[in-house]
Amino acid sequence: MAHSYSQTIESMYDRFARFRTACMVSIDAIPEDVRETIPRGLRNNIHWQAGHLATVQASLLYLRCGVEPPLEKRWFDSFAKGTSPAGWNDFTPDFAETRSHLDLMLDRSRADLPALHGRDYVEPITVTGNETLRTFVEALSFLTIHEALHLGTINTMRRLLGAP
Repeated sequence: MAHSYSQTIESMYDRFARFRTACMVSIDAIPEDVRETIPRGLRNNIHWQAGHLATVQASLLYLRCGVEPPLEKRWFDSFAKGTSPAGWNDFTPDFAETRSHLDLMLDRSRADLPALHGRDYVEPITVTGNETLRTFVEALSFLTIHEALHLGTINTMRRLLGAP
């Protein structure tokens, strides 16, 4: 099922980009010395949150559409759903690289919108909220929700870590 490229896709992407930008602002407000700290009662840290956002974006907008993602396999090993900093190794990107990829992924996927927008998924995937994604457009819509959920988590972590 092909979708026509339109202002709607641009608007959807802009909404996603606003949430990504809000996530980056919150992440940047957290002092460097606590970005690796896992707040009590949680299973990951700010570094993981940043890597997870980039990895899910690469998975949903590229990999699931049958397109080579702009992230190496090591990203998925470290930041995919269900992973944790407890399982990290020497191949996990450091925070500076992880943070820079949030910007890079945003720019890269915006540039790739015309090539990706009409793609169907190789295989449907069920995501958080028991929603099944079958196309790039559905994934783009879901990514906004995903970013918003993680923005809430990042802001909660900020408070727990005593960051402004």
